[in-house]
Amino acid sequence: MVSRSLSTARPLKAARRQPAPAQPTAPPPQAPRAAPASLPSRGAENDVLRKIGCVLTLITVFVRFTGIHEWIATYTGDTYILYFLVPPALIAMLASGGLRRALQWNLARYWLGFAAWLVLGIPFSSYKTGSLLMVGGYLRTEFIMLFLIAGLLLTFTDLRRLMRVMVYAALVEVFMSRFLQSDELRTRLELTTGTMSNANDFAAQLVMMLPFLLIPLLSRKRNLLLCSLSLLGLGYGLYLILRTGSRGAMLALAVLALVSFWRVSAGWKIAFSVLLPAAAVGLGLLLPPETVHRLLTLEDSESQANDPVSHEAAGSLEERRFVLQRSLWLTITHPVFGVGTGEFMDAEARVARNEGRRGDWHETHNAYTQVSSEAGIPAFLFFAGALASGFLLLRRIRLRSRSQPSNERNDLLGAAVTALSLSLLGFCVAIFFLSLAYRFYLPALGGMIIVVARVAEQEWRQPARRAA
Repeated sequence: MVSRSLSTARPLKAARRQPAPAQPTAPPPQAPRAAPASLPSRGAENDVLRKIGCVLTLITVFVRFTGIHEWIATYTGDTYILYFLVPPALIAMLASGGLRRALQWNLARYWLGFAAWLVLGIPFSSYKTGSLLMVGGYLRTEFIMLFLIAGLLLTFTDLRRLMRVMVYAALVEVFMSRFLQSDELRTRLELTTGTMSNANDFAAQLVMMLPFLLIPLLSRKRNLLLCSLSLLGLGYGLYLILRTGSRGAMLALAVLALVSFWRVSAGWKIAFSVLLPAAAVGLGLLLPPETVHRLLTLEDSESQANDPVSHEAAGSLEERRFVLQRSLWLTITHPVFGVGTGEFMDAEARVARNEGRRGDWHETHNAYTQVSSEAGIPAFLFFAGALASGFLLLRRIRLRSRSQPSNERNDLLGAAVTALSLSLLGFCVAIFFLSLAYRFYLPALGGMIIVVARVAEQEWRQPARRAA
């Protein structure tokens, strides 16, 4: 009996040890995935105040890049059109949280650091009042373009309107210049009015604007009229750049041609190998011989001593070499805060007087040494960091776009990246020979790059790295 009871007890005990079959349970609710910090909330997108500021900003972009306000002032006297656009747009940007949105990107932080260093350097300037006025004007009218664009334009619709505005601005800039050319031109083309009336400055602006005319040609839905105008604008704009006789702009075009040739496919490389030399020869035949002669003059030889065009061109190169050396010397001797924003000419004249020679009284003719000599090496590092950040951010967007399907929205993003990349590169090359560090162009391009990066995040729902 005992053995039987033990034998029967073991299975029962084993059965008690077996776990009961698991009952199906519902999975715990998951918290919704947080959107990337740079993606705008639905409330910000639909904010009426932001939308009003967005419209005002787009109008401001068109006015500033075309210089229409300067043309109006020439024929009608002073105009205050920007006073009706910028202050309300600035209020809308601040009230809708645009400053915070813009500063989420390191690109904007670099530019903010640059502006802050300009302010810090005012007490150490060789002429404090002059630097105070210069920095104040830069912050009020030039630097603010970065935050208006990056803080107010949030959606794909905003980006599409922005690119359309830049296309129209480029067309107006190219074709309106036909009516603003100086009547007394032979060797070089110059405009009669505007802050970019100088031949070299005008050429640099065209180098920056022409890449936006590629957007209608690269879009999926092509408007025949707009594409035709863009092709005409590209051809005429290239002619105008060379017609200015600017060798810096010619170098910028050469760099853009090489970069474009490197990026295109093998079939396009073959086409470029034929089209580029043909375009160069054709434009050369259309230009006056004096302009071609100036573009090809790189030094002053004895055989050219009696040639006024060659003598002027060679003298210009020599002048630029001299001020470049002086700006580098002032950078070394004033490394922290420089000689003062806008004070290079005065500082160089004082050094010349101490050395027993006449002052040169020319600007640096180099935006990079303009910053380093007038505002110090830290300001230059912020300036260079902002430019590098823009290039890196565009590169990352371009690399990510390769894995995205081809559709109308992604094609527009790709066209915007191409236009901004070429525009920024061309302008950075051109300003190596020009003193344009304190103009609105680079901050405005930085704001556009942030808009493209933000919209790319919205479209692809993968936050881009913002280490750039």
